[in-house]
Formats: sequence, C-alpha cells, structure tokens
Amino acid sequence: MLKSMISSFLANKILRNVNFVRGSTIGRIRAVNPSLNIRVPFCRFQCPFCLFINTPYSEAVSDLYVEAVKRELSLYSTYLEELSIKHIYFSGGTPSLISHRLSDILSYIHELFGFNGNVAIEANPLDLDDKTLSRLMNAGVTQISIGVQSFNDSVLKEIGRGYDSNKAVNAVKKAIDYGFEHVNIDLMFPLPGQTIDSLVRDLELAVSLNVHSVSTYPLMLLPYTEMYRRLRDNASKMESMEEKMYMTIVDYMTSVGYDVSSIWRFSLKPSSYNGPFEYDEFLGVGPYAWGLVDDLFTVNTPLVEDYLVIVKRGLPVSAWAKFRDEGSIIVKFARGLYRGKVNKGDLYEKLGVGAEEKLRPLIYILRWAGLIECEGDLLRLTKRGMLYGSLTTKKIVTGLLMKIHKALGYYPPL
Repeated sequence: MLKSMISSFLANKILRNVNFVRGSTIGRIRAVNPSLNIRVPFCRFQCPFCLFINTPYSEAVSDLYVEAVKRELSLYSTYLEELSIKHIYFSGGTPSLISHRLSDILSYIHELFGFNGNVAIEANPLDLDDKTLSRLMNAGVTQISIGVQSFNDSVLKEIGRGYDSNKAVNAVKKAIDYGFEHVNIDLMFPLPGQTIDSLVRDLELAVSLNVHSVSTYPLMLLPYTEMYRRLRDNASKMESMEEKMYMTIVDYMTSVGYDVSSIWRFSLKPSSYNGPFEYDEFLGVGPYAWGLVDDLFTVNTPLVEDYLVIVKRGLPVSAWAKFRDEGSIIVKFARGLYRGKVNKGDLYEKLGVGAEEKLRPLIYILRWAGLIECEGDLLRLTKRGMLYGSLTTKKIVTGLLMKIHKALGYYPPL
C-alpha cells in the first residue's frame, strides 16, 4: 500500500506538468545539439504486450515512409535554430526490417546536418542474419539493441515472439562478433509463465554472452493490449511478483559487475549508450515519434497513412506539451534520477537560478522516505529508491500514453 501511494504521488507530480495541446503550431524552438529519435513503425506482427502503434511491414509502404522521413528531416533543418545532430537512434516498431534503406536515411542526415556521433538501432533476433548485420555495419550503425525479452522457450511462446532461445542466443553472438561498439539486449519481467528462477537464468545467460548492457523492462499493460485482457484478473499477483523480480535483477546485475546506468538498464559501459528517450534533447521523426527539445514534448501523428500525407504540408506534430518554470525543473530532475544519480552542481547550473530552492522540498521528501542519499555533490537512488523509481516510472509511462491518446483523439483498436 505504501509503495503504491508514494509511487503514485511521485508519478502524479510529473504527469500534472504534462498537458498536451492538439495541433502542429508549436512556434519557433531552439536546439543546438539534439539527437534524433527516428521511429520505424513496421513490425511483422503486433506483440500482445506492445503499447505502441505499429503497421504490418510492406516494402512499398516502407519506401514511401523513407521518403517522408527525409522530408521531415528537411523541414527540421530549416525550422530549428543552430541545429546540429548529436546522436541518432532508430526506434521501433522493428527498424531492422528496413536495414536495406538505413544508409539512404543516414546519407541524407549527413548531407543536411553533418554528423559524427553514434548510430543506434533496435532489432528483432529474427532479422539478424549475416546480410542484415552487414548492411547495418556498412550503413554506419555503431550500436544495437536486440529485443530478446526472454531466453526461455515456453515464455517466448506465451508472448508470441516467433523465435526460440537458440535463435535469440545466436543473434546476440553474431552481433557481438560483427564488432558493434555497444550491444544491448532487452529483457522483460514479469511475463506469463516466468518465475524468479527462469528470470535469473535469463540474466546469467545474458551476462555469459558478454553483452555491454542489459535493459530490463517491467511489463506494462494498457486496456488496448491483448495481454491486458489476458492478465487483468491476475494484476495484484503480478504486481507482487514484479517487485520481487526487480530486486532480484538489481541484486544480480550489480553483483556481477554491471553498473546502474538507468533504473532499467545495467551496463559495463555506462556512458556509451542511451535509449531513444534518454538523450537530453531529441527530435522525434516518423509516425508516432516522440521528441523532447527546448522544454517542448512533441508527438507525431500516429498512423502511417496520415503521416505520409501530413509531412508534405509541414511538420507532422499532432500534439505537444510545453514544460514551464517549476514543471520544467521537476521533469528534468526526474529524468536525471532515472539514471540512478544526479550531480547537484551540474543540475542546478543547467536549470538556472531558483532551481535549488524549488527542488529542496522534493529532495527532502525523497531523503526522508529513504529513496535517495547524498554522496558529496551526488544525489543517488538507494536500493529502495531504485524499486520505487521503477514503479513510479512505469506509472509515468502508462499515464503519459493515456494522455497522448486522449490528446490525439486516437486509441489503438481493442
């Protein structure tokens, strides 16, 4: 009960500062070194747990998509002031489905902006044969995140992933052998049929493969997902299992030498890789892409067919929220804590005059509750804080998705 009350309080403190306005008239914004979150909306099939709006892959539609993405990039090259690109992340959907077109997009980015940073991509184990991996390397992809979810065959069957553990293991091994600078794998918990023992075996196998980082995401269920309808009667039991599994993950991953690089990711190279929403500022490109730049949270139109038309007229932003004053400070503080620790001096310098005073009551509450501790100039999440941070972040993500769908006037089909 106490965990739920505190995590709900913290999540609501963030969510009440995110109020979306529908429409694309967002005004002139300033960005110096944003990253790009290029969302590829195509999948072979919709996973029963997926919270995002995806489209069945079609080569003809994907070709139209690539040209539309180039059009949106061109618009941003003239729309934003002082623009250069820091990093690129291809999020999904399943970006590995269009490996043959990535070089086209990346060449265009070089042409528009110049670019000399990391290029990361999400990939499905089903795609990672020699042909696809060679294409990714030749296109300039330096980092890869493989959506394994589990190495347990019965769990994989339950969640409809379409491959077995051998396929997943071989895909990870191939990616490492090809020499990507950073290989991350995604695992999920608690999944149907998953036990703490099977989760630990997943973690042990991931570590034995020598991946650079392991992302461990809790299962998030919203009413429009197939898995929500399957599991809603077991919600309280799954919540209890989620907490036990999360603490098991934290204890195991830190015991084998992986550092906390975010609440949900453990890494041997903590500063070398970011997820699509973890950059300080990023532009969202593609259908249903999210962006965060100049205290502005943008959401692109969700459906591919609408995106292809709208981008011909202008930016395909369909909803946006502006963070102001104290709201901006709290959101940035929370995003910093998501990484497990915050340097107070750097944070206050970045947030400007008055930030320390405005954050003092919240920091006091977090310290009083035993969720953070001070180590010199660092504010660090305690182990208890990691758990509450996971529960809170999950509530923020699901609450944010519901706000976005309400603002867009669109809910995925049940």
